[in-house]
Amino acid sequence: MNFNIAHVNIQGQNCLICEANAQDGTDRSRSAVLARLVAAARAKNLRVDKSALAYTEYGRLKFYGTPDLVKFLANNGLPNWTHTLTL
Repeated sequence: MNFNIAHVNIQGQNCLICEANAQDGTDRSRSAVLARLVAAARAKNLRVDKSALAYTEYGRLKFYGTPDLVKFLANNGLPNWTHTLTL
């Protein structure tokens, strides 16, 4: 599967934002999906200090991941996608 990702520097931190969600929509599953995507990004030599998923739920953009990154994204919006990651 291909996933859109944004690998950006936000406030001095290397952040990975992935366009993905867990099939069952639980936080436990989202955590597992995020861990797999972070591992895949690191395998491609991307440095990741903080990470989050970006997904749409009931027509609203939502985020899941590192709490301060999630808060930043909720307040400032989603950056443009910079890469595609294949799992």
